Amino acid sequence: MKLIFTLIFSLATLFAYGQEKRPGIFYGDAQYGADHYILDLSWEGLHNFPVQALSPTIRVLILDHNNLKEIPNNITAMKNLRTLSLRDNDLQSVNKVLDLCDNLEELYLSNNPNLTELPYTLSNCKKLKIIDVSNTGIRQPPAWLRGMKQLYYFKYTKIVTGDKKK
Repeated sequence: MKLIFTLIFSLATLFAYGQEKRPGIFYGDAQYGADHYILDLSWEGLHNFPVQALSPTIRVLILDHNNLKEIPNNITAMKNLRTLSLRDNDLQSVNKVLDLCDNLEELYLSNNPNLTELPYTLSNCKKLKIIDVSNTGIRQPPAWLRGMKQLYYFKYTKIVTGDKKK
């Protein structure tokens, strides 16, 4: 009887509270800037890059926790894009045309386990300051990264075996 009660209580708790965690968002009263637009389509179950995300007015695009496999060529229409976050998707690669997003400053690609390399063309992003590829298949900084003088932060996941770091 105790086992049945525990099972029913566990199922009721799961049903009532759920297991999926989603971020809460609070929008304050302050203006972020007259021309500063944020589009957050996280947790939407997207399989394709959304058309509304390709607006040239968007400066911050957050597409975390979806099922995206690629970045389309027409992302170059986003002339004002400053921050692109594609964390926790299923990216296989990063589109080589991303370097044509002239104002890109921050690129977040963590938790895309099938992502194993970054295109050399990212070295042409003259304003790119932050790249996060932690928990991907990228285990060391690409050689071309050293030539990016404006780059401030590159986060990746090292493989540590014993006392040696790779």
